[in-house]
Amino acid sequence: PFRCLGQVERSYLLFEAAGGLLIVDQHAAQERVLYERYLDELEAGRARAQALLVPLKLQLPASRVEEVLSRAAGLKRAGFEVEAFGRTTLQVTAAPAVFKKDAGIQEAVLGILDNLGSEGKAAAKALHDTAALVACKAAVKAHDPLSAAEASALLDELKTCRDTPSCPHGRPAVLSLTRDELARRF
Repeated sequence: PFRCLGQVERSYLLFEAAGGLLIVDQHAAQERVLYERYLDELEAGRARAQALLVPLKLQLPASRVEEVLSRAAGLKRAGFEVEAFGRTTLQVTAAPAVFKKDAGIQEAVLGILDNLGSEGKAAAKALHDTAALVACKAAVKAHDPLSAAEASALLDELKTCRDTPSCPHGRPAVLSLTRDELARRF
């Protein structure tokens, strides 16, 4: 059992554990959770998408807009729906359901386009890179306030992850201080 003690610097979540203290990097933890969820969707052939209430407009060179539209089917499988909005504007009308807010969608779309355009990149590596990028952009950020209930829910989700408690880029998500280590330090 864990009891949420609060948030430090609105970036790290503190939990009292039976044997000491658990410190969770909220961004890295949610990034791991979203990465696994989104990667499962991609491997199943299609990510769940949600329509954006207000389409996101991206200004790009006309040649880039054409290139993106030629890759619209791949973007749709990744959960993004795009359409032309004039010669030099791309309109994103849907994004993967892992995004809870519009922040990060533009960077994710541009990053995925770079992944799709990389020649010779193995399919598995491209899938990992896409999932890691989307998870990073969709995850809660450092300095975002989280309530005790949100923090506890995030820890519960992290406990269900298949892989190590780190973000897809390898940054640790959890630091544990045992009762003995706390006593030794004091």
